[in-house]
Amino acid sequence: GGADANGPTATADLFSTTGSWSAAASMNSPRSHQSCAVLQDGRVLVAGGTTSGGGITNSAEIYDPSADSWAQAGLMNDARSGATASLLQDGRVLIAGGQNSGGASNTLEIFDPNSGNFSNAGTMSSPRQDHAAAVLSDGRVLIVGGSSDGTNALNTTDIYDPQAGSVSPGPAMSMPRAKATATTLLDGTVVVIGGSNGTNDLASAEFFDPAANNFNAAGSLATARSKHSAFLLPNNNEVLVVGGQSAGNDLASAEIHIPWQKTFQVTGVMATPRSDATGAALTAVDGRLLIAGGSSASAELYGFATVKTDRQDYAPGETVTITGSGWQPGETVTLTLVESPLIDTHPTLTAVADGNGNIANSQFVPDSHDFSIKFYLTASGSQSQAQMTFTDAGNASDGDGTMGVSPSTVTAESTGNTLTFTFAAPNSKDFNAGSQATVQVPAGWTTPTTSNVAVAVGPTPACNSATLASATGGIITVTMNCTAKQQFTVTYSGVTAPAAASYTFTTKTKQSGGTLAALTTAPGSPVVTVNNPAPMTTSVSASTKNAGDAAFTLTVNGTNFVHASTVNFNGSPRTTTFVSSTQLTAAITAADVAIGGSFPVTVINPAPGGGTSNPQVLTVNNPVPTTTSISPTSKNVGDAAFTMTVNGTNFVSTSIVNFNGSPRTTTFVSSSQVTASIPASD
Repeated sequence: GGADANGPTATADLFSTTGSWSAAASMNSPRSHQSCAVLQDGRVLVAGGTTSGGGITNSAEIYDPSADSWAQAGLMNDARSGATASLLQDGRVLIAGGQNSGGASNTLEIFDPNSGNFSNAGTMSSPRQDHAAAVLSDGRVLIVGGSSDGTNALNTTDIYDPQAGSVSPGPAMSMPRAKATATTLLDGTVVVIGGSNGTNDLASAEFFDPAANNFNAAGSLATARSKHSAFLLPNNNEVLVVGGQSAGNDLASAEIHIPWQKTFQVTGVMATPRSDATGAALTAVDGRLLIAGGSSASAELYGFATVKTDRQDYAPGETVTITGSGWQPGETVTLTLVESPLIDTHPTLTAVADGNGNIANSQFVPDSHDFSIKFYLTASGSQSQAQMTFTDAGNASDGDGTMGVSPSTVTAESTGNTLTFTFAAPNSKDFNAGSQATVQVPAGWTTPTTSNVAVAVGPTPACNSATLASATGGIITVTMNCTAKQQFTVTYSGVTAPAAASYTFTTKTKQSGGTLAALTTAPGSPVVTVNNPAPMTTSVSASTKNAGDAAFTLTVNGTNFVHASTVNFNGSPRTTTFVSSTQLTAAITAADVAIGGSFPVTVINPAPGGGTSNPQVLTVNNPVPTTTSISPTSKNVGDAAFTMTVNGTNFVSTSIVNFNGSPRTTTFVSSSQVTASIPASD
């Protein structure tokens, strides 16, 4: 999306780690200033935005990278452009503020990828456009600044709590800011950088401290800027502040915010000035971040130094292997370890970068005194610095962890489905060897067995071990050893979906030696929604009948029929029998074919999903009538009006008696008799 010289566009592009661009499938609708979020299953939500002609839309769609395809999502409750989209820890997405046809919006709504729908999530203390948002480490969302009228900047904030499902005013910033950025740092604080106060661009920055619930100064940029981009660099944890505008001019300059020093440092200049650019760190290549678009169609890469450990969590006595990249070849990099809470100090370590700028060190081993400690590891070289954390975590409790499922929506009675469940151990907690997780498959689904269920460690960070212990009685049991944040997957394949409904796959966990307990972290056990497909008809048999025929059984052929399908005849349901997914039969009464006409035949699949098929036509033909006699057969001139009886065959309720070539008022008596009113004038 975005806009080109012709306005909003529906096109999309993919960037490969080989450094090349390729066209992706186009969206269903062109849009700019849309809200985007990468969902936990790797799909991308795109919601709202400005469409062709300048209108603002409430439509949304989802990109599936595995299929290179877009699918419509549910409609937002409010049309909005320029809203923020924040991925919540439970996998839902918070959409906040933005602009609609009436100006800035104060509403919030939540997108649930399990249902594919949006729901209202409350009202902020002020309408906001050009605001910023950041997800706090405890799962809440900080929404800062912006403008309520497109001109005057705000210093107010709001905080959304997904656990409580409520929004409340937060503390005020030190100054009004619109078109600023908000970035959550490694220690859980949020840095709000730059922006505009409505008159001038700002160089100042400030920290939000969630524990103290206040803002404090965080240093100043070398160049005041708004409409810039800010990124927390992975395995580095400095904030790259790039581009934007100053005094109305696009900027090519960039700066680094070093949180642990509370300072800004000028870094490399972009080849092209950009404002309102987009970007992301490359996941397959360490130390590279892509900046694209903005006021230019070009893109460029930013390189940075990294430091990381081979695991997120260690038991006492386990060696911590430290590696990094992007350092100056041959330089000595200093490695400093600081505990939180600060209980003990540790000697400074060093690593010498090889000819490719890579470092490695395996000298640190946590001991029993480091249990439940978080370590801040800071690497410092001659030109660069980087920081990361790891833990010597405590034990997880029964019911800890999270479990997601993909896909979260399947088609009723469909076959050959594969559901992938992904489990993650909680932050800073370990499931020791011998711990277990179970998934109970609801009734109606294919029975899980050791033949159609597989367990694997991963994705990264992967559990130390995870094996399928059993799959009996509808319950999948996994034995695991997973330290903090580590993951394993359960693949449940060859699955036939049941009737349409929402199904909860109850998940329980237990620490080694504990008792199985249902997941306590929201949203709890994963839910799969089974939707009915939209039916389609191809033919009916018989397709013609004669008026007055007896009741009969109509055969309807097509696709996507389910056991709950209903055949409608001329807009009304008829008793229906499911034969297969391609055939239904319906009981058609004699009254349905009593008169001639063309009658639509459709199939309806109920919600969730479902819909009404295209129509087929059943034609009821009137027979050719014959007469055998009339009564009376003679009259005298001047006689009064009388009723004539006409006898014969193949009469129907719509038959008409003609007298001397002209229709007369006719009464249907039976298929062999009708009467007609003959006036005196005849």
